[in-house]
Amino acid sequence: MTVDNDTRTDPGIDLTGPATPWNDRYPFLGTGPVDVSGYLSEEAFDEERRGIFGAYWLMVGHVSQIPGPGDYFETNIEVRSSSLIITRDRRGTVHALRNICRHRGSKVVSGCGNAKVLNCPFHGWTYGLDGRLRGVPDREQFFDLELAENGLFTVHCEVWNGFIFVNLAESPERTLAEQLDGFATEYRDYPFDRMTCGGRWSSTLDVNWRVFQDQFQEGYHVAVVHTGTFPEVFNGRLNPNSRPSDFTINGLNRRISFAINTEYQPTPVEQLSAEIGTTFGAGVGMTGANPAGIANWAFDVNGVFPNTLIDPSDGFFFGHQFWPIAPGRTRWEGFLYVMPATRPSELISQEQTYILIRDAWREDMELAETIHRSIASGALREFRFSDPEIACRHSHYAVNQALGRGV
Repeated sequence: MTVDNDTRTDPGIDLTGPATPWNDRYPFLGTGPVDVSGYLSEEAFDEERRGIFGAYWLMVGHVSQIPGPGDYFETNIEVRSSSLIITRDRRGTVHALRNICRHRGSKVVSGCGNAKVLNCPFHGWTYGLDGRLRGVPDREQFFDLELAENGLFTVHCEVWNGFIFVNLAESPERTLAEQLDGFATEYRDYPFDRMTCGGRWSSTLDVNWRVFQDQFQEGYHVAVVHTGTFPEVFNGRLNPNSRPSDFTINGLNRRISFAINTEYQPTPVEQLSAEIGTTFGAGVGMTGANPAGIANWAFDVNGVFPNTLIDPSDGFFFGHQFWPIAPGRTRWEGFLYVMPATRPSELISQEQTYILIRDAWREDMELAETIHRSIASGALREFRFSDPEIACRHSHYAVNQALGRGV
């Protein structure tokens, strides 16, 4: 779906009154309360486990994690009881392999590293970086063991602009390009693939994955929650509630854009960071950034179906992944990626951005489990989203659409 440029909201205008009615553009999302009573349902969770995490493409990493031949890392998808090994072979090809030795099921590797072969720690079976079985100690004692038929199980794997995706289905029903839809089109020139990790965080909380994801795709909470980190960077006299400047649906994905408060007076540290490197509002002019052409653009929040948020800014991007473990338990991963610094001063600016984002997320963390307990109490059975919270509304719609539920 597309949005006409001439109807976008200019972030420089007064947003204290009526603003762009996003729901008018996407009336199929509805305006009524959204039912969340099923978030503790084992039946609904199993439906998501099979119909989403067992059928759709999942982002599991970035090429910077395996920059050279022989590099590998382990990734876990708890909702599918799956451990995967992501490797780069000697020819540079990226593979996704089940972390299951074909002998007796032991996990082959843990963590990350570089290796010529993958060695099972149980009985020493060895596999190539492409998963082929290379060696078996005391092989002559096995009965009709064919090396070619006993390599590591492979998983469908594709790389888009630096991001590594896997699909656990035996035969995926859709291509990665079809699933990414307009997200891939809008950010085809953004240099995700040339960035490196500047920070990574993780925590496991007692909260449903969909509840947790909603916290990070609206600006309504900023003026209340983030008083200690950026109380007026995105909201001010003309936009006190951090209303979005643009919203677009790309199939099951969505993009919501936010602008800098034009009246904000940065602190001396923020001013220095903007002058010597990249931080919010620094105005680097990165290729492929700000696809909506928003004046005073700060960053976009992209809901990349099903469980990833990717937030490009001008010079860096950050994001989140929400990995369900149980109906009321989620492993969260947050990440920040930056362009490799070309001078020492850029490192100072990147560190300021790192600390700002880290501390803001700490403020967000305090809310997640309290919201989930409210649902678990049985008293709260629905959410009431405002129009500027339309990304949250679409997130619920996308899950239901993917599962063929009534929406």
